[in-house]
Amino acid sequence: VRNDSEALFDLTLWTQDTAGIYRMVESREADIGLVFENIPSKNILIEPLFTEKLYVVRQCENRGELRTAYHPAELDAENELFFNSSPTYQAWHDQWWNPSIRLYVLISSETLILDFMDHPRFWAVVPASVVKSFEKRPDIKAYELLFPPDSRTCYRITNRTPIESHIRSMQVFNEYLKSYIRNLPFVEPIAGSPG
Repeated sequence: VRNDSEALFDLTLWTQDTAGIYRMVESREADIGLVFENIPSKNILIEPLFTEKLYVVRQCENRGELRTAYHPAELDAENELFFNSSPTYQAWHDQWWNPSIRLYVLISSETLILDFMDHPRFWAVVPASVVKSFEKRPDIKAYELLFPPDSRTCYRITNRTPIESHIRSMQVFNEYLKSYIRNLPFVEPIAGSPG
């Protein structure tokens, strides 16, 4: 990342599953991780950054449709494109649908949902950030849930004893991150979240 006259710091981005991100931060292979699970660890600081609502998405049968919401009981689990966005979502899901029911498909990444969303009977529950990414598909519509799950929380994790020479870069990155989150219209920044 550079300002007008000099390099502020080198930035390398990795994608990884939650456990992998925690391992990388704990071993100081990564300075900062962004995760959706709060897994307590004696070596890691966990700070909530923002929350985002979850919505039902499905392909529209009728583009002039006026419907804006679904009751979970109206959704057939056998047609679900299941993406587990958090442990609290899984608990909510298990309250509404029998966990032993075979789902249409289990998806490990929300980016794959569009590949399977090829008929109005299929549906998924996704966070607001994913809904935003679906805007390029006018045939996909997002609906409120009448009895929604808790919002998904994004956490920033750092090692309790970061590498000394990386601390200034981490502070600069955190300022950029805080500014970026403040400007996202589809998330709710957590008041007092550190920058």
